[in-house]
Amino acid sequence: MISPTDKSYEAEVSSWWAKNARQKADCFVLPHTSDEVAMALKTLVQADCEGGSDIAVRSGGHSSTGSSSTVNGVTIDLSRLNSTSYNRQANTVSVGPGGRWQYVYAELIQYGVTATGGRDGDVGVGGFLLGGGNSYYSGRMGFGCDSVVNFEVVLGNGTIINANQTTNADLWRALKGGSNNFGIVTRFDMEAVPAPKLFRDTRFLLSNYSDAFVDAVVGFADSDESIVDDHFFTFFSHDPRSVPGLDIFAAGVHVNTQGNTNSPTPFDEVVALPAFFNNTTVETIADAAAGSQVQSGTWYVDDHQIDPL
Repeated sequence: MISPTDKSYEAEVSSWWAKNARQKADCFVLPHTSDEVAMALKTLVQADCEGGSDIAVRSGGHSSTGSSSTVNGVTIDLSRLNSTSYNRQANTVSVGPGGRWQYVYAELIQYGVTATGGRDGDVGVGGFLLGGGNSYYSGRMGFGCDSVVNFEVVLGNGTIINANQTTNADLWRALKGGSNNFGIVTRFDMEAVPAPKLFRDTRFLLSNYSDAFVDAVVGFADSDESIVDDHFFTFFSHDPRSVPGLDIFAAGVHVNTQGNTNSPTPFDEVVALPAFFNNTTVETIADAAAGSQVQSGTWYVDDHQIDPL
């Protein structure tokens, strides 16, 4: 447990990604096992019998303010539950909720497999999967939560159970997206996915090409399953530190999960436009995730990052 008088308290607060998500809880609990999570949760629920305090649960800490932190109670930080393993016989991967995707991928890539996890390597496993989870493999596999075959869950009374298609199936379905709080998940068992190298094409264009980006997104969404192994996302950003004229820009990333550099997609319309920055790589998903991290220490508003004031 870390209390406000401990030397490590401020460092714990600052470990959240966004500045406005760095809330100062009455104390932080950092369990190392599911049994410790069960003990902590049962104790906290019993101690707060009148319901006056919050119990927040943190995985990677990329959620919006109040989703994985609190100023009125205790935050359970699951970052120590970060193990990753691969069961070759069952072709499943088991990951702890406190894992970060770049390290999960790095562990799994040695077996030639991966999981339907996050694109930003610093994102935590738990929040991503319980929220749904949009990955490079979504075209073929659906949301990240769709690949979860079993949840190990600590219930509010401290009981540790498994939820899957045959045992506690209602809870298994309920935990697949929605960021709900039916319990604290302490392990995710997921289908493994083959992991050839990814082809990634990243382009930054002036903001006056925004309409072309939007048209490409619409075209991509309307495409058939012939491009099931392709993934395309775009974003718009304002950076006042950039060269004048380049401070507002549009960016798009096209990924083919089979490493195919010639896969025709609606993104080709964007390729024909003049980019002031373009980077094309063929790399492992572990390397891609490690190189795709949004800088921490920014303010976070409605799923966008803005510069610190």
